[in-house]
Formats: sequence, C-alpha cells, structure tokens
Amino acid sequence: MDNEISVHDNVLVSYEVNCEQRSICLHTQFRDRGPPFELTDVVFAGVVAYQFEHDSTIGTILFDIEDVAAIDVWRENEAAFRAGRRYGWPGEWADSEESAKSFFRENTINGYIVASSCGLTGWILAKCQTRHAYASPREAEQSDPPESPFSREFES
Repeated sequence: MDNEISVHDNVLVSYEVNCEQRSICLHTQFRDRGPPFELTDVVFAGVVAYQFEHDSTIGTILFDIEDVAAIDVWRENEAAFRAGRRYGWPGEWADSEESAKSFFRENTINGYIVASSCGLTGWILAKCQTRHAYASPREAEQSDPPESPFSREFES
C-alpha cells in the first residue's frame, strides 16, 4: 500500500500547491544513509482546505503524516474556519460543525496532520493521500503524475 511508505525523518525538499487541480505534493528525501537518497512524493488529491505553519528555509524534517477524521481537523481549527469565512475561505461547508460533517461525508474527505521534528507543520483536508517512492531523481522526473480523483463537485 502506498501509504505504508515511511516519510519519518525525510527532509522536505519542496512542496507544490496546484490550485486548479486541487492537489498538494510534498517532495521529500531520506538522507540518513547518504547518497543516493531515497525520494518520496506525498500527493494529496481533492484538497478542500489546508494550513501550513512554521515553514522553514533551513530545513524541515518530517516526523509523520497522520490520517485523522476530517471533522477532528475542523473542530481543532473551528475559530480559524469561522474567521476565514469573512474572506470566502474555505467554503460554505465550514459554517458549522453540522455542515462540515455533511460535506466531509458526502465528498469522502479525510483529514491529514503533517507533523515535523523541526520546520513545517499543518493539516490538509482532501479526498486521498498517496505516496510514491523513486529510486532516483531521473525516475521521479520521468514518471507520470498521479491522477487526481478530484471532481468539479467542489466548485462553488
């Protein structure tokens, strides 16, 4: 299973947020054994909301990416969701716990917590997460990006 690929102690090399595809990709390297480094991309598809904090240009070392109930992410960040509604973020579904629960259930949204030993932390609400391991940078560059299960049902 893709999600069994570990990212513990991986260095976050870069990340991409693709707004149109509603996807986020974390590009990581495991460097503890020296070169050639193990490369792993963690791809979140069908993203409906996310928040990253403590982004560090001096190096993020991931601890884990944990699957959690989407409603737990909403509850933990209720104040931010309510405040964000003034600016149209993330959508009407975030107006109340009941509307969030309904939205998550109807759209199969999952919660993910990004935990780090140092650097970037945060959470992502998305349809799914997949992990892709590569033997070399060339293999990663030549691979087709994973297809997004995102559908236009999220558009307002």
